[in-house]
Amino acid sequence: MKPVSKPDTKQTAKPARVERLGRIVVGVIVMTASLACIGVEAARNYAFGAKEAAGGLQAIIAGCSFTVFAVLLAVLPFLARQKGWNAALRALYLFSMAATAYCGVAYYVDDIRTKARAAQRATRVFDDARRDRERAEAERDQAQAEASGIAEKRSSAVLRELHQQAEARRQAEASAKRGGCGDRCRDAEKLAEQALAAMSQAEARERAETRAREAQQRADTARAVSERGPAEVSGMAGLAEDIVGINAFVYASWEGLAKPVAEVLGMLGAAALLDSALELVLIGFGLGAANNGGRAPHGLTIELPTKPALRLLALSAKSDAPKGGRKPLSQEDRIMQFVEERLRPGAGEVTPAEIRAALHSWWQVKCPAAPVPTDRAVSAVLTKRAGITKTRPGGYVHYAAALVW
Repeated sequence: MKPVSKPDTKQTAKPARVERLGRIVVGVIVMTASLACIGVEAARNYAFGAKEAAGGLQAIIAGCSFTVFAVLLAVLPFLARQKGWNAALRALYLFSMAATAYCGVAYYVDDIRTKARAAQRATRVFDDARRDRERAEAERDQAQAEASGIAEKRSSAVLRELHQQAEARRQAEASAKRGGCGDRCRDAEKLAEQALAAMSQAEARERAETRAREAQQRADTARAVSERGPAEVSGMAGLAEDIVGINAFVYASWEGLAKPVAEVLGMLGAAALLDSALELVLIGFGLGAANNGGRAPHGLTIELPTKPALRLLALSAKSDAPKGGRKPLSQEDRIMQFVEERLRPGAGEVTPAEIRAALHSWWQVKCPAAPVPTDRAVSAVLTKRAGITKTRPGGYVHYAAALVW
């Protein structure tokens, strides 16, 4: 057995607390960000619960009920610092995380659907206006072509007045001839017939011109609506429609849902850092963490038990077999030898099964004739004589020590 140096009891009597300013600053920043994210999620949970309720007192009660899930994200890590994480606390934490995520995403669903429907309505209006403009312009062109094809350019009002004058002259000439119709009468009658025929063409031209003007007015109105353009979609939605053929509004709806999902998950991820940030602050102040599973806190000196170490000074001078009538080592002394050679208290964490396996192999070499001690006897020596802390994080036993191979 290699000699054991005498520990400095003045240095190991009390652990030295080392304050790490960097850890404290980082821990405070992360903790502040985590609490801010939790606060935002709490407000969003309240808004979602109040929106789903009927209103009034029911809305307040529902909002506060959903807010509890977000508040638990901040309370549970502090509670676990005192009692340690166990199955119940972890299950409650995961449930609160899932409920907060649901409330956060559901808070945006109505807005996403409203925007998607408004975009679809705007696009339908744009498409209808574009089709109306195309039809009106086609009707206008047809009417203009019809009007241009009529040779008579005089107005129907002028031709009507000319027809009336020719008809009056014919009647006057016929009366002058006492029932007959001379050359003047026939000329007036011919002029009236020509005016009547030209008047029908003029009226047809005027009707075509009227249709063209009305069609132009409809085209102008439709153009004013269509110039507003379709509903705006994201660039990625337009690119997906151009390349893959996916409907831009369907893609935009999924993209609109992905944004709040990413935001909520990011904020919950920041909220989950609260426990680590709290541990950084505690370690920075040299206080360690209550639920670190027996691991040696960073920034702390390890306190080696004084009395067992002094006792091992005497044990190390003894041989394995009794000499000169000396009393043989007891089972507890053998276990303390195992602790000195194979364990480093406070340097990490180890399970009872790992200690049992290491002790069996060590015992077969050191004292194969003696019976291997029970787990209860080993646990009593480790905690009482060796001063090794035993914790139960998550319901499983761990010893604050590290095995040396």
